[in-house]
Amino acid sequence: MSLTNSEFLTFFFFPYNVKRFGMNDYELNKSEDERFVKYGFETKLKEADSARLYGTIFYIGIAIILGVIFK
Repeated sequence: MSLTNSEFLTFFFFPYNVKRFGMNDYELNKSEDERFVKYGFETKLKEADSARLYGTIFYIGIAIILGVIFK
């Protein structure tokens, strides 16, 4: 079983498990990770890690583009 589109986008746009800016994405990601481990969804767990990596790369790319534009 693989991640649904909404699950993938959640991990993509909120790749970090931290509380920031009044958003509670920490609890969302933490509960999803616990659910994947509890029910043995190894594939979903691997895909969630990949989505987080892609999200991190996306935000780094945005930062680089903004740095080049405003330099």
